Amino acid sequence: MRLGRDRPRITSQSPETSLTQKAGLQTNLRIEAFEEVPLNQAPDFAIEHGAVLLREFFAPNEVDALRQLVERTLTELDVNSTWGANPFESQAWLHLQRSILPSAELSALRNHRRVTNLFESIFGQSVMVERGDVCRVVWPNEPPTRPHQDHWYVGGSTQVWTLWFALSDCPLQAGPLAVILDGQNKQLHEHLGEGVGSQGCMVANDVTWTASDMRQGDAIAFHCMTVHRALLNRTQGAPRLSVDCRYQPEDEPVHTRRIDGSNARESSS
Repeated sequence: MRLGRDRPRITSQSPETSLTQKAGLQTNLRIEAFEEVPLNQAPDFAIEHGAVLLREFFAPNEVDALRQLVERTLTELDVNSTWGANPFESQAWLHLQRSILPSAELSALRNHRRVTNLFESIFGQSVMVERGDVCRVVWPNEPPTRPHQDHWYVGGSTQVWTLWFALSDCPLQAGPLAVILDGQNKQLHEHLGEGVGSQGCMVANDVTWTASDMRQGDAIAFHCMTVHRALLNRTQGAPRLSVDCRYQPEDEPVHTRRIDGSNARESSS
């Protein structure tokens, strides 16, 4: 298996053309499964490759408590098919974030000792939590996430890492996270597109994406410069529920400036 050799490149295609090709032809993506490593080797693997799969990272019952809360909240909001043209501008989506992000159910996972141990090993110091957490609900056949880097949207420290986990079993057809393993490539790519949360970067058509069937309790940790996307949810009727929790070294300042001097808050909207 190749690890970290397909370096993302800026291409001359428009983001709309690239999105159409990749969103409409999900089966044409070149996908390899994550290499599975023991937990004690996960920090070194993550640093080398920019991401790591964490099997059985949480107990399923811990994740299930959060899943039930999200499903109850969706029922209360009477949202059962789509957020509309742009979820980030939906009042229902904002209400979901206000309900889930401060919840005890999410806090138990966000601050889990296994999580802080992982990132303390990666950072070599104490961990700052809540660096831009998001609860995501993706219905079948909604447009998939464009390839992007979290640093474009978050800015600040270049040592921000994200922990992504689905709230129930998430096979490839349900649209889990896919990444480009290239831990040595820390450049920020040009992101194009309009609308909140709609910018993306170009990657070569023949790039290899890494993704695996995910089980409840599994997680993926990845660096803020790692190019990633969510695959299309091709199931019948069931939304994909997932959470992004972000972390950085505790002694680094919190701001929204990117490494190129631009501001994430001003130009990602």
